[in-house]
Amino acid sequence: AEAKVHSKTLDQIHFHEVGATDSIVDIVGAAICFHALGIDKVLSRPIELGGGFVKCAHGTMPVPAPATAEILRDIPSTLGAVTTEATTPTGAAILKNLVNEFTKQTAFTILKTGYGIGQRDTEIPNVLRVYLAEENEASQKNELASMIECNIDDMNPEFYSYLMDTLFEAGASDVHYTPITMKKNRPAIKVSVLCPTALEQELVNCLLSESTTIGVKRQKIEKTVLKREAYTIDTHYGKVTLKKVYLPNGSIRTKPEFEDLRRIAKQTGEPIAVISNKILKEID
Repeated sequence: AEAKVHSKTLDQIHFHEVGATDSIVDIVGAAICFHALGIDKVLSRPIELGGGFVKCAHGTMPVPAPATAEILRDIPSTLGAVTTEATTPTGAAILKNLVNEFTKQTAFTILKTGYGIGQRDTEIPNVLRVYLAEENEASQKNELASMIECNIDDMNPEFYSYLMDTLFEAGASDVHYTPITMKKNRPAIKVSVLCPTALEQELVNCLLSESTTIGVKRQKIEKTVLKREAYTIDTHYGKVTLKKVYLPNGSIRTKPEFEDLRRIAKQTGEPIAVISNKILKEID
């Protein structure tokens, strides 16, 4: 991050504040604690960056500092809770590397609580609070994702299949096409790509390279996902993968994996619907 904001190579960068002893202690201490506690997963609320200005080796800079802003690219953040720096580049780097999911959900059982108290007095308590907790089982959870869209009216229809395959290979969670009518009554296709926020730029580049669009729209969205599991069972057709989905009312919906159904249908000549019903009866 420092190299990028200074337009230097990695071997040309000289750290100022981040090279101080307290930063080294922060980094090493966080790593020791993470491994000693045997943490399975780290959750964090969106990161509060603060506000105002901060003095550093290069003079007075607006909050967040350039390196902090670069480190936290694509990470949910908030501004303005206090009029001073609330997250340093060191803190940002620790969170970026350790946190598995940024969320406002609090579905967990607290086992222990730890506090870190800063020296600066601010409008709200200058406190970092960390919970050691057990995550409660839930049938659904909310996740932050990116939606990338563009409208295309000048691409060979044969290319759409390849475009979809390429987007999925690049990490898209979902891709769908919608017929639309654009200006001058031109028939067109709206391409919608759902992806993890960390892969947003990679999918944008893929869409710009593999289609004829000259621009895309993107936005952060929150999606609700049901808890699901996949497991394999033995049937009279052989091994079949089942998908189990937990519904909000506590019930469970189970269905065979489509690729297994298609494979069996080709082998046996039976209709897919008949094969699916027979497999579901075997597991009842």
